[in-house]
Amino acid sequence: MGLAYSDDFDLAKLVVSSNPSETIAGLVWSSTDIHILNVNEAHPLVTIEGKYDKDGYFLFHDGRMVEVDPSTKKFIVVLRLTGKSTPMDFTEVSPDAVSTPEKAIVYWSSYGEAPPARPSEAPVSTTSQTVAESVPIKDLGPNTFGVSLGLTSIAYTESAATPENEFAMSVEARANHRLDSQWSVDGDLFYTALPLSSSRSDNLTFLTGRLAAIYDLPVLGSGGGGPWRLKIAGGFYYETTFTNVTVALKQIGYGNFLGPQISPEIHYQVNARDSASLAVAETPNLNNEFLPDFSSNVVSLKLAWDRRLTSGQIISADLRFSESIVTVATAVLPINHAATLISLMGSFTF
Repeated sequence: MGLAYSDDFDLAKLVVSSNPSETIAGLVWSSTDIHILNVNEAHPLVTIEGKYDKDGYFLFHDGRMVEVDPSTKKFIVVLRLTGKSTPMDFTEVSPDAVSTPEKAIVYWSSYGEAPPARPSEAPVSTTSQTVAESVPIKDLGPNTFGVSLGLTSIAYTESAATPENEFAMSVEARANHRLDSQWSVDGDLFYTALPLSSSRSDNLTFLTGRLAAIYDLPVLGSGGGGPWRLKIAGGFYYETTFTNVTVALKQIGYGNFLGPQISPEIHYQVNARDSASLAVAETPNLNNEFLPDFSSNVVSLKLAWDRRLTSGQIISADLRFSESIVTVATAVLPINHAATLISLMGSFTF
């Protein structure tokens, strides 16, 4: 296979073998010019369109079946680039289970380079027939901000106190600064701002905060070009509660929980615009000697779906679960606190 590529910064080249014995019969590519989405990202996306017309046969890309439109016989494959040359492995499986492989490469000579400045009046090229060409997505730049609004269910218990079940409206503010292609700094504040109902006469509100450094690991998948990404966040997590009761002896809740937090987050790129993610985290409390104490800790989980608009902004929906176990020492007996929060949130990132 000979390598050739376009001089245009945001164009890559699909390179396939010219030897018929190394290709799949009936597999035709719509274009070898591939438009790069999100050129400012560490591992930008491309979408590649082709046509496959063989009844009774199945086509796989990196072990996943390719969905071919039954009427047009066309398909689209989403690929995340991992270098100047990103491999693509296709396999055809016949009705009698005979496999035929084909290897291709997406070659982008400008991988890892900063995009050149473009005149604002320069039109976006419309010569390519790929879906990616027709819907370019802008990059938001190194600084992004987000706001969330949703509903939270709270179940709270405390030693020698009546359990509380509460329903509240919650808000969140977030900020992220991208340091380079793989490192970023992220911070957020979450607050159950407006209690809507409570099983007790008093209300309990929760305020949490996080500050973390995030490392974006190389892409996971066959040949490094799959749709999976893994991020590791490490930093500090803070949690405290407030009550509307003014008499100290009748107050419930706990304050100033602080501890180190490690949170792996896995992302799956569904297509050029949509992605799903799952994040888990555990935070032990720091004791008086500033050492982690796992007898008091917070465990959380977040499942999210993101939709990126052509303007670069992101709309999201997520389901969150957190469980806090906090033991507070007193002069008499320790007081045990347990809180379970389940939230359904909608977010906008800009």
